[in-house]
Amino acid sequence: MTEPGKCLSAFFTHPLECEHFRNVKIDGLTGGPAHPGRETVVLSLKQRGGISICNSQVTEGTGVFLRHSNVQNAGLLVNNDLSRALKVFERENRYRLPRHAAVVNGSQ
Repeated sequence: MTEPGKCLSAFFTHPLECEHFRNVKIDGLTGGPAHPGRETVVLSLKQRGGISICNSQVTEGTGVFLRHSNVQNAGLLVNNDLSRALKVFERENRYRLPRHAAVVNGSQ
């Protein structure tokens, strides 16, 4: 994740991007987007599934915490402070997080 006040080169679009993944657990992700602004995304997930995110926190300048496309078998989103993000979730294309995805225990 990027440190507050620092930006990465234009090559980087997201601090963390996963494609064709399975059974990923993210614990303790802290920081902000590669390039602060309204349309910026911290975590981009595409194709596949099995994701749990816990104990994470975003910094000022975060547009979207999680952008997803064709994600299945979502797990938990637990104990995260996402209050500084303008949006927590944003879907890309026509896909939605499955109904059985759980957002619990203080994730804001």
